[in-house]
Amino acid sequence: MNPLPAIIPLNEVKQPEPLRPLKDKQYILCITRNLSKQDKELFGKLDVVEYDDKLHKNLPIDSFDFDVLIMDLREQGDRYCFMKEVAPNRHKYFIVVFCHSFEKDEYVDCDNQLFKLPEKQATAQAWLDLLLIKRISKPRWYVSLFKCILSSYHELKN
Repeated sequence: MNPLPAIIPLNEVKQPEPLRPLKDKQYILCITRNLSKQDKELFGKLDVVEYDDKLHKNLPIDSFDFDVLIMDLREQGDRYCFMKEVAPNRHKYFIVVFCHSFEKDEYVDCDNQLFKLPEKQATAQAWLDLLLIKRISKPRWYVSLFKCILSSYHELKN
């Protein structure tokens, strides 16, 4: 008697299905200033959709394919779509705000705020990655001097 089991032919063993890679998060670019022609050229070969409330109204944004969805927060329909579609599904998207520098403190629930779009890159993914990198602001000596004088004044006053 043979203690080993009979050999199982490989064609009878069910092979596991290969794992499908998960699609990366999509990018939502919320703008409060106009994109110039040069700005739009930076998107290169990305699949960009500019949200138009007249065209896309009552359509879930998951129903159309895009790499970057541009939503103009100055438009009421775009803000409503953001509130209805994007905010509840925040985990599905990278949200980047492109605004003027004086608006920087108005948008708290975003991945990044930009006042200038990144330079053109060799690959589309490298450019998209730059959208999420927070920029370091240039030190301003006059602001530091003002803060120093103001703190000294408060110390002398107290």
